[in-house]
Amino acid sequence: MKDLLKNILIALLTLEAKAVVRKYKPRIVAVTGSVGKTSTKDAIFEVVKVGTSARKSQKSFNSELGLPLTILGRPNAWNNPLGWLQNLVDGLFLMLFTSPYPKWLVLEVGADRPGDIQSVAKWLPVDVAVITRLPEVPVHVEFFNSPQEVVEEKAALIDALTPEGTLVLYADDERADDMRRRAVGKHIVTFGFNEEVNVRAADFEIVYEVGVAHAPIGIKAKIQVEGLSVPVTVLGTAGAHTLLPALASVAVGRALGKDIVDSIHALGTYLPPPGRLHLLRGVNDTTIIDD
Repeated sequence: MKDLLKNILIALLTLEAKAVVRKYKPRIVAVTGSVGKTSTKDAIFEVVKVGTSARKSQKSFNSELGLPLTILGRPNAWNNPLGWLQNLVDGLFLMLFTSPYPKWLVLEVGADRPGDIQSVAKWLPVDVAVITRLPEVPVHVEFFNSPQEVVEEKAALIDALTPEGTLVLYADDERADDMRRRAVGKHIVTFGFNEEVNVRAADFEIVYEVGVAHAPIGIKAKIQVEGLSVPVTVLGTAGAHTLLPALASVAVGRALGKDIVDSIHALGTYLPPPGRLHLLRGVNDTTIIDD
């Protein structure tokens, strides 16, 4: 009975989310992948929100329940039936009446089981699809027949692109060529560390606390794009791979026609989420890495 009620709730919220997207026609950036979705979504939001109204998925709100809740701008009511009823009423209000609504949505799209993203791609019109790293053995592989099936499910987000849409792709991945072939006819912007990508990071350095040589507080590098080389600093984290969200956000900015320097400047307000090589100062001059 509990599962039945949950499925009915998801169906109703998804129906409302579809109607809201059709009515308000927000431009949509959708992020998927197996590594770094949440941090990438957060970094992209900092770039997209400049000069406009925007909403992003909270935390890793990327499930079949989290996605419609983000579109409707409603919270997770957990085990509160009245809270879920209120969410449905508020969604109905958005459908029937005209209310202020964001111009942009930055959505995280996950795939726990086969068909999750394929079903979303049928109704979600995506302006920019971002695919982060897809490692050899992705997460949530236990519900799929093979790691390749997980990759195929993630790649289904490409099918949600509008005719003028752009694929922003982590091009250092060994499966990047397969993604390119699936996106034939679409504009593609690549990011990564190799020299052939459109948005690249190089010259990495650890940033230390002023006056404390053994206390790392972040990482800096140069982002190279279109002949420009612009320094960027991301505090609170370490490791070259933690710059990938910044690269993805600049790539999205490039796809949207934003000035590269402005996009990098917007990252000044980006803070990596906890639990991702997050640097913390400990007692007795120690550094804690929360991963």
